[in-house]
Amino acid sequence: MKINKNITLWLSICLVIVLLGVSFYIYKQKNMEYWLVPYLKWEAAKVKADKKPKHIMFLICDHFEPTTLKNMKNWTDRWPGILKGHRDADGIVPQHTWFYFLDGYKPEVLEELSKLPRMGLGEIEVHLHHSNDTPETFRKKLKKAKNEYQKVGALVTVKGKERFAYIAGNWALDNSIITKDGRNRSGVNSELTILKEEGCYADFTFPNLNMAMPEMINTIYYATDDPEKPKSYNTGEHVTVGGKEVGDLMIFEGPFSINIKDWRHIFYPALNTANIQASNPPLAVRIDEWVRVGVHVKGKPDWIFIKCHTHGAHPPIREMLLSKHMSDMYSYLEKKYNDGENYILHYVTAREAYNIVKAAEAGEIGNPNEYRDYIIAPYMNTVR
Repeated sequence: MKINKNITLWLSICLVIVLLGVSFYIYKQKNMEYWLVPYLKWEAAKVKADKKPKHIMFLICDHFEPTTLKNMKNWTDRWPGILKGHRDADGIVPQHTWFYFLDGYKPEVLEELSKLPRMGLGEIEVHLHHSNDTPETFRKKLKKAKNEYQKVGALVTVKGKERFAYIAGNWALDNSIITKDGRNRSGVNSELTILKEEGCYADFTFPNLNMAMPEMINTIYYATDDPEKPKSYNTGEHVTVGGKEVGDLMIFEGPFSINIKDWRHIFYPALNTANIQASNPPLAVRIDEWVRVGVHVKGKPDWIFIKCHTHGAHPPIREMLLSKHMSDMYSYLEKKYNDGENYILHYVTAREAYNIVKAAEAGEIGNPNEYRDYIIAPYMNTVR
């Protein structure tokens, strides 16, 4: 009997050691030291919206990196068919925002991409992978993006204003990623300031699961740049109803959570970053979680912003996006989150989402559809 008790004790100790080891491995693999505590604080302070209906602003920010014209033609040939029959409460087809990568810019690819905004299917913004830059070289690259993209009617509004949204390549906004050899990836500590000066209205990089993740989670906020230090956006001021713009740049985040309803892993529930990819398609259990998180302007929890992201030109992801998975996602959104009583659905671009955020900040009420062009007018190459 004593031997059996000893065996049970040692088995229990071994099990605890294994569980602790697995937990530590997951903790390090998922970079939890950067986001777990801020996330738990957010969950504890989460605001529930009782007002109905809730307006759902749904946008997809695509880190778009087509390397060949053939890759791009896959999109222009197939994407319109995926959207057939889908409309939001305003009668608008699903909108896509292609953050086209400047570091792989090819004029013939950009011209092909511009066909989609001309069909009224979305807008083009700026994506850039860069390292070892200086403020001068980074500014030069942004100017090149504006010059080249404007040739197809992107990044310039119908009123002639230069404006753009931004996604940092490799998540390295404001020099926030340190490589294994100890170097900072982008090289520019004044990135937020330069972006603002060149006409950027908001950054749409986050969330993610590495050291670039800000402490501000599941919110839309203003960051103030410190040109002497990296990762100035780590904290900031919430965009708030009745508030005003402060700092240097709006940081527009997508939903981030530990989805306790999604246990597709053996040891832990799904970590939700609203990333749509081949290995993690937009299933109903994920969509419900995006709505539950409820990213919103502080003081306006009934206007919910769901910013998803993807890498839509990478072949496996492209094939998933240009398939029934996406049509099913839109069908689910339209069926469950567009009943007119509990939810009203709005498909928006990054620019339109920003405008609606600014309208909420200004205290506007009613239908968010009225504020799609509230501050920044449509780009030259879009039709509606």
